[in-house]
Amino acid sequence: MNNNGYAPFATILNNLIADPKLKAAFDSVIVSMPYSDQATITQAMFMPSVTSGNGHNSTIQTRWNMAELTMTDFPDPVWIIPGLIPAGLTFLAGRPKVGKSWLALQIAYAKSTGSIFFDKTVTPGRVVYYSYEDTPRRLKDRTQKQGIPSSASIQFDTEGTKLSEGGIAKLELDIQSGVSLIIIDTLARALGKVDHDDLAEMTESIGNLQKLAIDANIGLIVIDHHRKSNGFDNDPIDDIIGSTGKSSPTDASIGIYRSQGRKETTLKAVGRDFEDVELALAWDAQQCIWQCLGKADDVREDTKAYDVLIAIETIKKSGDIATTRRIAAMADMKESNVSFILGDLIMKGKVIRLPKQGKEQPYELL
Repeated sequence: MNNNGYAPFATILNNLIADPKLKAAFDSVIVSMPYSDQATITQAMFMPSVTSGNGHNSTIQTRWNMAELTMTDFPDPVWIIPGLIPAGLTFLAGRPKVGKSWLALQIAYAKSTGSIFFDKTVTPGRVVYYSYEDTPRRLKDRTQKQGIPSSASIQFDTEGTKLSEGGIAKLELDIQSGVSLIIIDTLARALGKVDHDDLAEMTESIGNLQKLAIDANIGLIVIDHHRKSNGFDNDPIDDIIGSTGKSSPTDASIGIYRSQGRKETTLKAVGRDFEDVELALAWDAQQCIWQCLGKADDVREDTKAYDVLIAIETIKKSGDIATTRRIAAMADMKESNVSFILGDLIMKGKVIRLPKQGKEQPYELL
């Protein structure tokens, strides 16, 4: 019998011994049994409870011995976005107006409809989006710009209840209803007038949110801000404004970075259960979504090559064809330099030549 087979037995036993008198009788029977039988029953009592249909645990085991850890078959991790956003607490942060809320809405869209996000297939699930800064009118405008259908399983909440004034209870009700992802936009508004530099206060507040998400096996994304750049390497954990008590309990942290005076935008993600991720992004102004151009290291092998890739994508989205002349104008480069870079990108399998349109030679991203 595998470990999950003990779960019904464990439930019966634990309900039985909740009564003190029955517990005493149960103990007297247990101690008279051979050691092997005692071990079997004890193990059954400590087996993790089965999960409900929505994946939320009814009870959580918090103490394990080595035998229990070794013998228990734990389920695979739950992913909101495979390889990027796990179940648990995720910070999504960046400087003001960098596009955090647009990205969060894009994630909500993918999760609620089971569509594709950055080339990753997303398992569908219900989403609750706490929008502390947007009116219903603005939310309608943004969802229409991203093309989110009315059938998408997203519920928006604009009431603005502070976490300390009933907000946690609302989150718990969402979890009980079977939600898969909760987004809080923004954390500062949700926390209210608290000291974000207070280590103890932040550790407790954020730790409680993380435990809530982990115990329920759901995704909880909080949107926050980055402090001003110190001129060194960007770090999606250290850059979060406030005390380290905010970022330390998180399961993953995503940072959006836009280079000063440049079109280049980078997404960096670090987490407990996946390798660091760094992606090059491009803003699609027509659809109001972020396009992923690939791994940042690959895309930025040459800064000019990155500009050429951005130009090709932008020209395509505008409905025009990306020729050497148009790419050069968009990227503010000489045509001769663009031709050289295009040849290199074609060899690397990042760009292809399309059939000529008259005298025009169009190019497209692979």
